[in-house]
Amino acid sequence: MRSLLSTLALLSVIAIPAAAHASPISLSATGPLDLFTVTGTLTNMATPYTSTFTVPSQPIAQNPTLTTFALGPVPVTTAGVVQSDYLQFFTTSMGGGFQFGVFGVLPAVAILDLSGAQLFTGANSAPTFLLGTYTLTNIDNSLATLTIQAESTAVTPEPSSLILLGTGALGLLGIVRRRLA
Repeated sequence: MRSLLSTLALLSVIAIPAAAHASPISLSATGPLDLFTVTGTLTNMATPYTSTFTVPSQPIAQNPTLTTFALGPVPVTTAGVVQSDYLQFFTTSMGGGFQFGVFGVLPAVAILDLSGAQLFTGANSAPTFLLGTYTLTNIDNSLATLTIQAESTAVTPEPSSLILLGTGALGLLGIVRRRLA
C-alpha cells in the first residue's frame, strides 16, 4: 500500500507541472479553419447543388499574383462525392469570388466560376478569409449562396490533464481502501 501511495505521489509531482504548462493543440500551422458552403442551382440543371470544403482562415497562398491566389489540392464535397481540387480566389479588380472544378459531379458544367464580393482581406500572398454569407453569380448567370463560417471544433483534453485526473482518482481510491481496511 505504501509503495502505491509513493508511486501516486511521484506521478502527481510529475503531472502537475506538465499540466500547468499545457498549451492548446493547434488545428493547423496557419491557424483555425473556416468552413465554406456553396449552394445554388445552375441555369442548365434543375437539381440544386451543395459543395463544402474547409481551409485555414489564414492560408499560405499558392502562386499569388496581383489579382488572384490559389489553394490546393483541397477536398471538396459535392452531392456526397469527395474530390480534390484547386481553388482560385480573385480580388475585386478581377470580379471577386472564386472558382473550382466539379468534374464528374456536375457533368453539365466543369467549373463553378463564381464572381461577386472579394472573399478575403490582406495581401494575396497572406490572405485572411472574411466570414459571412455572400450571393455570387456563376458564369452561366445562375446565383449561388456562399457561407464562410469558423469551423467549430471540440476541445480535446491534453494527456497531462488526463494523467492529473487519473492520479487524483487513484489517490481517492487509495484513501477509500485505507478507511475500509
